[in-house]
Amino acid sequence: MNTKPKILLALLILGLVFSSLVRLQFNLSDGFVSHGVMTKFIPLPLFDYEGQSGDLSLTSTIIGYLFFLLSGVLWFLETRKNKLQRRLWLGFLFITLYATYFEWTSLMQDINLTYAGQHLRMGPVLFLLGLVLYIRSYRAQRVKHETTKIHWVSPTES
Repeated sequence: MNTKPKILLALLILGLVFSSLVRLQFNLSDGFVSHGVMTKFIPLPLFDYEGQSGDLSLTSTIIGYLFFLLSGVLWFLETRKNKLQRRLWLGFLFITLYATYFEWTSLMQDINLTYAGQHLRMGPVLFLLGLVLYIRSYRAQRVKHETTKIHWVSPTES
């Protein structure tokens, strides 16, 4: 395996870790106030949306979303010749960008004292979607690479 696919897979794994498995809970309304670190061994639920909740602490899931965003941008640039893969990675980027924007607005609302506890946690979904696209892209690249190899056999060899 090349180093570039390893780096992109590592970015997807880091995105999962920081968006779902390890989350720092904090508030920004009175400066940075930490409420501890929350860890999970299994990233469940896969998708969680809350429009308003009693838990008014923010989480550091935006860090994981930034890792997903970086891996999506790198794969999008990598697949510039394959239009289908490029469109799929563009869809992944739009979903990740929306989740990042949602977390960013929550940060800004907490600073402006208007945060009502809303959250959008979709790290496991982004990881699974990115992993499926990664496997599909890597397999397509590997098959393309293997089919372009020409094995020359001399006439004297049988």
